[in-house]
Amino acid sequence: GLPCAPGGAFRASALLAAVNDSGGTATAVMDLGSGTAQTRLATGSGPDFAIGPGRSYFVLSATSADVAADVDATAAFATTVLGP
Repeated sequence: GLPCAPGGAFRASALLAAVNDSGGTATAVMDLGSGTAQTRLATGSGPDFAIGPGRSYFVLSATSADVAADVDATAAFATTVLGP
């Protein structure tokens, strides 16, 4: 799994890298639950916001990839990044 831990140790840049390392071609990740949209681009532009459990994110990728992350010691989530 991904090195995701409570408290914000896992960041948007790491999510982009994990998707791409899993065969995706992620170019951006958006935080949809922050009240104001935040977008991190794979080029390094934009805030490197924390990825946390119970929140919604949109990952823009031209190809699909399966990515799993351990949120804490007892729970895990898996997300499928959908391509076009």
